Amino acid sequence: MTQISVIGLGVMGSALANTLLQKGYSVTVWNRTIEKTCWPLMRNVRR
Repeated sequence: MTQISVIGLGVMGSALANTLLQKGYSVTVWNRTIEKTCWPLMRNVRR
């Protein structure tokens, strides 16, 4: 499986990570502030 990383969870990064998760990809995220990494679809995200 392809491992994808998203750096920055602003408007575009969070939409991208959300779409990738819905498509079944494994996604690793990083953001400067932890608060933005706590969105509802965190179930499949590694930080």
